[in-house]
Amino acid sequence: MPRLYWIINKGIDTCQSPMKRDVIIVLGAAVWPDGQPSPSLARRVGKSVDLYKSERAENIIMSGGIGKYPPAEAIVMKRIALEGGVPEERIFMDEKSTNTYQSAINCLAIMNNHDWGDAIVVSDSYHLTRSVFLFKALGKPAEGIPSAQGRGKTKRWKWLFYHFREVLALFWYTFRIAIYILQGQLPEKSKRMR
Repeated sequence: MPRLYWIINKGIDTCQSPMKRDVIIVLGAAVWPDGQPSPSLARRVGKSVDLYKSERAENIIMSGGIGKYPPAEAIVMKRIALEGGVPEERIFMDEKSTNTYQSAINCLAIMNNHDWGDAIVVSDSYHLTRSVFLFKALGKPAEGIPSAQGRGKTKRWKWLFYHFREVLALFWYTFRIAIYILQGQLPEKSKRMR
């Protein structure tokens, strides 16, 4: 099973190409009890701000609902981005998603409303394969960019657990997408493909 994950991962665009995209999508992570971002959330938003400032995209979608602690992840993410110098009119919000699939569906709707065709997805490296796969399966070209290289201060066992969890989740999402395709229940795909 890990070998198949590696093969699929190699087929997903998670490189940092210089190509400009329509939007940066930042996937949420935990908010701590005091309403502060977890280190993972702060890294993800920080990377999106860097990408915005380097003109990789003109818009950012913050995606994340209320997790274990309020407020919604997207609200905390927006605050960080504003403090980082991103203009408010360039930040779009998905405050309802509580998992990767919901984020993809809700971000897809925002992209379709603005006629955006492609995206950069920012998350932790272990999460990108499934995230980019999901956006592509739903009809949006996507490039994944990790919020940081390596595991940072995350304990080795936890980092390995996250990777193992992603292997299982990727298979589950692949199964879900296949069922939705067979039932004709996927959301309308992008009218503008690049």
